[in-house]
Amino acid sequence: MMIDSSQLQINRKVPHLLAEIIKAIESTEDLSFLKDYQEAQIANILESVNIAYRKRVIEAVPPEKYWTVLNLLRYDTAKHIHQSLNKELQHE
Repeated sequence: MMIDSSQLQINRKVPHLLAEIIKAIESTEDLSFLKDYQEAQIANILESVNIAYRKRVIEAVPPEKYWTVLNLLRYDTAKHIHQSLNKELQHE
């Protein structure tokens, strides 16, 4: 599998993005700024944070990016996120 230069740039930015996301989550800041991130950046963040943080991140993903982001995740991560959201919807 070849990785293009744009993917390498995204991967280099992840520690900075991750620190920004964690800081925002811990301060209960609005995560709407995620709408400006690329789907691959959001997927990398979701793969890098714990379950509680994933919930906050995925809730901030714009609807038009949701399935693309989910498809970029590892199977287990995507399955867990999708199942947890489905459970929430069933209880509403």
